[in-house]
Amino acid sequence: MLTATLEGITTLKEFYTSIRSQQENHHGKEYCAHHDAITKYANGCESYKELGTHQGATAAAAVFAGFKKITLVDMDHYKIRPNENIFKTHCMLEKIELDIIESDSLHSRTASEVDILLIDSRHTYDHCKKELALHAKFVKKYIIFHDTAAIPGLKRAVTEFVSNNKEWEVLEHYEENVGYSVIGRKQ
Repeated sequence: MLTATLEGITTLKEFYTSIRSQQENHHGKEYCAHHDAITKYANGCESYKELGTHQGATAAAAVFAGFKKITLVDMDHYKIRPNENIFKTHCMLEKIELDIIESDSLHSRTASEVDILLIDSRHTYDHCKKELALHAKFVKKYIIFHDTAAIPGLKRAVTEFVSNNKEWEVLEHYEENVGYSVIGRKQ
């Protein structure tokens, strides 16, 4: 994944416009389609958590999607740290609760109730299965997975999870570029 050049950025809007443009220019237009999925499924949701933050592109998408509480989980947030104050300032002004957790996504301290969970961390079948085993029971509405068209093991983990957990259903398997998948808790 591209590490975007984000110098001279002063607002979260500038940050998001720049990072999304750089990612799409480098990886292809549909690379950031999962950002649009975050916005699409945000309606009626107040809380969002992501496992795997990198520089914060999807975190910014979540901020602009209108969530009231956003939790970012990564082993080390060194890539978002240069722009962390932009996030904190924007969230403070917009009255968005922002929680940044440096931890392995498989640690129990990262599991908590949330409306939408994005999984974009360690891209392996086994890791994704373990994240689902820990986190899914706390997710009230949707789980979004990035890279499911590019990494067959991720899509396999998603479809197996849904097959074994009848309270969940596949809502989307988006296949363009690296793709994404969305599962939803049956209402």
